Amino acid sequence: MKSITEEGAEIRLEDLYTEYKDYLVGIAYRVLGTVVDAEDIVQDLFLKLSNHDWDQVANVKSYLVKTTINRSINLLQSSSWKREQYLGPWLPEPILENMEEQPESSTEKKEQIQYALLVMLQKLSPPERAIYILKESLGYRYSEIASMMSYTESNCRKILSRAKQKLDQARLDEVDGSKEEYEALVHLFIHATRTGNFTSLVHRLLDEVILITDGGGKTKAAYKPIYGVNRVMAFLYGVTAKGAFIGDMTAVSFNGETGIRLTRQGQTIMAISFQFDATHRIKYIYMIMNPDKLRNESK
Repeated sequence: MKSITEEGAEIRLEDLYTEYKDYLVGIAYRVLGTVVDAEDIVQDLFLKLSNHDWDQVANVKSYLVKTTINRSINLLQSSSWKREQYLGPWLPEPILENMEEQPESSTEKKEQIQYALLVMLQKLSPPERAIYILKESLGYRYSEIASMMSYTESNCRKILSRAKQKLDQARLDEVDGSKEEYEALVHLFIHATRTGNFTSLVHRLLDEVILITDGGGKTKAAYKPIYGVNRVMAFLYGVTAKGAFIGDMTAVSFNGETGIRLTRQGQTIMAISFQFDATHRIKYIYMIMNPDKLRNESK
């Protein structure tokens, strides 16, 4: 690229920001699991590009992706202690949208990342997570990934293989439910919380179902995952009796799938997602209640 003047750089950066901002935030979000941090990464990146020597950049998009990935990995590694001290289970921040705002095009849907997979990605090391996302989610070639990650193609293949093995063990027998299945389950769950009758819901749960709540120490939540249908049902009955589900419960697009938003006085206080197993019963229930993770949803 030709050298550009300072004024030209501002115009150029504005064009680049407009074109790539959402794409880069999406990549950072996949790596970090939080929207705020992803947006901060990308915002800071463009702020520091004003004096960049673009003559040294052969492919602008690849350079931006590489820088975003590296900054995200650095943030994960430097702030790992925060998650170690986090009160209770740490769940990624959900992307909640009104049902009518779900993307219609296959391209947009493909670029969304399912919440259950986002949870499982937390089990990977930062480099494993980045390479998995670049190859499996975004479709980059090994040669491109090697350049972005400063690894050899052979190393990238080995790291991806290791990441897949970890995910295969974590996601054993899990399947993606149909839109109709998710919507039926959501309405069943909402009906159960409104009536206090969970009998129909019990039949949709695996005996080994796991319920994970994330309150971050800022709201009441279980500090450990709850295992088994009996304990999960006891928890749901208990919190329902205490009024935990009082409010407006509605179906929402939850990272591209159907989940639940609970609001009170217009404020989101809980988001609920589900994951099916191979028998199409519920293997995981995720409840996000940390208010810091419920600030970016579309109303």
